[in-house]
Amino acid sequence: LEVARVHLSNAMTERKTQEKLKEKAFETYMEEFEAEERKVTDEKNSFQYSNLSLDEEDR
Repeated sequence: LEVARVHLSNAMTERKTQEKLKEKAFETYMEEFEAEERKVTDEKNSFQYSNLSLDEEDR
């Protein structure tokens, strides 16, 4: 019975460790995704702003 309890305890510890690693990997992925999304948005806004400036100069 004690062996089973130790085995269960080890399995639960391993499971918690795996869950934490999975959560950390997801957080890292989301941070990278959001950074890329901000980059695309910034580039789009910069392009739109430069086009507006050029249009105003043509007038």
